[in-house]
Amino acid sequence: MLLTVPVALASPAGATALPRARGADGLRVDKVGALLVTVGAAALVLPLALGREAGWP
Repeated sequence: MLLTVPVALASPAGATALPRARGADGLRVDKVGALLVTVGAAALVLPLALGREAGWP
């Protein structure tokens, strides 16, 4: 926990420092797909991370 918070706070700052590059043929990021992948990954990892504390086997 002590390491993840500073890394999470520094990540957006580091991302703004990266040079902007155009993808092939002007392709863009699928924002809805990225959001769904993030929510799905959190839905898988959160129970694994917190399950033992909640008394889950």
